[in-house]
Amino acid sequence: MILNLGTLFLMLIVIIVGFPCFICLTKPCKRCPCKKFTAWLTAKQDSLVKSLHGNVFIRYLLEGYLEILTCATINWLYIRGTENGWEWGSTFFVINNVTLILLSIAIVVLPIWTVAFFCKNFAKWQDEEFAEKYGAAVEGLDLRHRSILAYPFIFMVRRCALILVVVIWREHLFVQIEAMVIFSVLQVAYLTTYRPFEEPLGQQLDIFNEMTSVILVDLLVVFSEGNTGEFDFEADVMFMLCLFGNLSVHLFFLSRSSFFNLKLQCRRRRLCCWRKPKADVVTRRRARIQLKAVAKQAKSLSNLSVIAEEQDEEQEKQEEAQSRAIAVTIH
Repeated sequence: MILNLGTLFLMLIVIIVGFPCFICLTKPCKRCPCKKFTAWLTAKQDSLVKSLHGNVFIRYLLEGYLEILTCATINWLYIRGTENGWEWGSTFFVINNVTLILLSIAIVVLPIWTVAFFCKNFAKWQDEEFAEKYGAAVEGLDLRHRSILAYPFIFMVRRCALILVVVIWREHLFVQIEAMVIFSVLQVAYLTTYRPFEEPLGQQLDIFNEMTSVILVDLLVVFSEGNTGEFDFEADVMFMLCLFGNLSVHLFFLSRSSFFNLKLQCRRRRLCCWRKPKADVVTRRRARIQLKAVAKQAKSLSNLSVIAEEQDEEQEKQEEAQSRAIAVTIH
């Protein structure tokens, strides 16, 4: 299975062994002189630890579901077809068999677990901590409705049905084509009825992909034995046009979104660079105004103190004059 799985097996080793080692070896020190680097490293480690609760494994299984399922099916057929069956004589066979058993259980349990777990935790879907731990299965979907769980479920069931059709009816191309067309039409019906995506562009692109796949699968009939006419060249040209048309549409929207994001980042950086001196000027002006106000208050207080002293002196003088007048009258 390792030879069939290839890069996905190496990614599994990195996830199981590499990520925990990275967390342990890059644990930030409290005495580190660079506080910014320590804060950045702590944030990265926290996000990685949260994703190891489920997001990393969920994304790994979803992205490689078809490849893992294909390799597992090939290995099960090989074990069933050989006389010896399971072989445990070397390290390679031990790792191969253990990986086969674990990944087979994972791809079988994942659709059921996804529906059951997310239905049970429907109230936590919009929680940031829950999304960082388990949100990979419903990423990009509208989290206000439970019906979005059908999208990842159909995604995995379609791949299981594809492998079963290819394995069981490997010599019947027409049955394989019809099965793929039926699943694509069901996917389009679900997308147009429930609209699970959060953004309209993702919704439209997914429908466009399904319609393109229906056309391409129908064109495969031309390359089968059922083609009695001589229009193979026209079918080839039509097939390539549909395929490259789909790719060009995706590349266009991908480049447009990348350019838009880059433009936003440049604007943010420019605004940050421009706002810093303006903020400094504003703060300086406010400080000057506050200092002037304080100075005015101090002057007013000093004037009041001078006036109070003068009034006290006048009162003292009046009292002295009165006492003198009284003494004169007594004499």
